[in-house]
Amino acid sequence: MPAAKFISKYAGFVLVMEPHTNEGPGHHIKFENGVYVTSDPEEIEFLRNHREFGISITEDTTLFGQELSPAEDPAGPETLPEEHHHGRKAKKES
Repeated sequence: MPAAKFISKYAGFVLVMEPHTNEGPGHHIKFENGVYVTSDPEEIEFLRNHREFGISITEDTTLFGQELSPAEDPAGPETLPEEHHHGRKAKKES
């Protein structure tokens, strides 16, 4: 599975997938400087379905400079700053 990059507005945000028990340390997701990158499908699903997704967690869909097609780009090409167009010409204001 390709990697996914998630952004939190809190630099050291920690989410608990599985709590610590006597049997083991559990499973925690810790954002470093507000960023968490994973290719683990269970973590990706957990983050995308978390109640904080869209509030304090978002997904960076331009992962590692991969260009999104206009159909995949949720904001649309005309709303992206010029440096985020990855070679596309920015739509000029009339």
